[in-house]
Amino acid sequence: MIKRFVVVCFSLLFILQCTTLPCYACDEKISEDTIAQIIFGDDALKYQSNEKYSEKYKILMDAIYLCCEQSNNQGQKKIDYLKTHKIRCIPSLSKINVKQDCLMDCTHTSWESTYVDASVKDKRKKILNKSVNKVFDFGLFNNWFGSQSGECESFSALLYYSHILSDYLANDPSETETNFKGKHFDGYSGIGFKVINNDKPSFSSDLKTNLNSRIEYSGLDSLGRAGTAYAVLSKENVSVKTPRENMTKIKPVGFQFDKYPKIVNSGMGAAYLFNRCHLIAHSFGGVEEEKNLITGTRYLNADLMKEIEDEVNDYLKHSDNHVLYRVTPVYNKDNLVATGVLMEAYSVEDNGDGISYNRFCYNVQPGVRINYANGKNEKVDVITYEESALPFVEINPNDVNLIDEMNKHLKVLFDKGETKITYDSMMSDINSVKARTKSVSSNNENEAKRYNEFSKQIHLDFAYGYDLSTSYQEANLKVLLNQADKNMYECKARMKAKKKSH
Repeated sequence: MIKRFVVVCFSLLFILQCTTLPCYACDEKISEDTIAQIIFGDDALKYQSNEKYSEKYKILMDAIYLCCEQSNNQGQKKIDYLKTHKIRCIPSLSKINVKQDCLMDCTHTSWESTYVDASVKDKRKKILNKSVNKVFDFGLFNNWFGSQSGECESFSALLYYSHILSDYLANDPSETETNFKGKHFDGYSGIGFKVINNDKPSFSSDLKTNLNSRIEYSGLDSLGRAGTAYAVLSKENVSVKTPRENMTKIKPVGFQFDKYPKIVNSGMGAAYLFNRCHLIAHSFGGVEEEKNLITGTRYLNADLMKEIEDEVNDYLKHSDNHVLYRVTPVYNKDNLVATGVLMEAYSVEDNGDGISYNRFCYNVQPGVRINYANGKNEKVDVITYEESALPFVEINPNDVNLIDEMNKHLKVLFDKGETKITYDSMMSDINSVKARTKSVSSNNENEAKRYNEFSKQIHLDFAYGYDLSTSYQEANLKVLLNQADKNMYECKARMKAKKKSH
């Protein structure tokens, strides 16, 4: 069973090392079920329900809880249960207790990282170590003297990461899943936008021929929600600078005044979750009126929408062409807050060569859970850093590389006889795939460069993106594809920026 767990855990951890998805702390029952799936695979139900295994299963789950999730003086019954089942030297609740707002710093970091109160994390880890030794019988030596180099310690470390992984796997994006005009938009999964129809918008031929500069608004519906806004934009729109009108008295439906310091990057220090979000940007001539404003997160407004707005703005400043521009807020049923906005932009005279966007941008804020029915919101436990080795674990600059750390623990468990050969072979195969992928990308780039040196009429650019996974049945292919797609678009953006700099 240990060998099975190691293979499963390693696969899942490695699969996600390149993604940038958030992790939400979830319901204890959901977390337990997910951990059981990670550890035991298809046999999870057997270990959960079979009387023969249920005692050991509960010991394991209670220990994981006390190590990873205990806070605010919760968990006394679990401590009592472990003591009843002869888990040695279990500390009192007061010795391991942390406040809820400190939990992520204590337990959702590296296994080997230190906490402000080093003894607290150390005692929580020992609870898991001793329980693992009891359930899987690593021996008396491990029970009393287990160290970071021991099998028991390494197995406990991987259980620790399995809990963190379970938070990610249990995250339900269904609140941001929606249908619009026959199109289905999957829920937000860590990537801020979804590319529709290869970024080709659906403007009719009539619109492409009527190029009189104008802005059209749909007005408000019966619930007071703004609808589709459409504009024909030209250099004229971005050359005229008008002062922004005061919007403090305007409150789009669902608007709340909640602040989230250290979560929301406002750029102004206020850290408000919601902005009065323009459908047609002020820089394009959009008005400061309710028909042009929705309740949008700072992330939607300043990160997702602004990226397209800036691209269109820059294009119009340097071109005499027109851009068709349409923003459609998408609501689920009678929700007051939009799930997201569908943004379309198209440069007409060059047939979309300069500007072509068709993207659904999610109205979300990583680290905050939003009730789209009324705009109420709350902080959630979330760790999302683009530079992290794993998206759901906070990286301390003083820590060892997290992937290296997990590989070290895996190697301890594999470092015997045939299993060592299996481990080394697996790592060799993975590194080989990475090398081949980079080689393909590099070769195509070089071919494009060589062509451009000789071609005087056509210039080729090669944008690529990839994400790496091992072949495992529970791998989330959708996430991997989305990440590869995102990486490709980031590559494309870097090339555009490089062109502009020249």
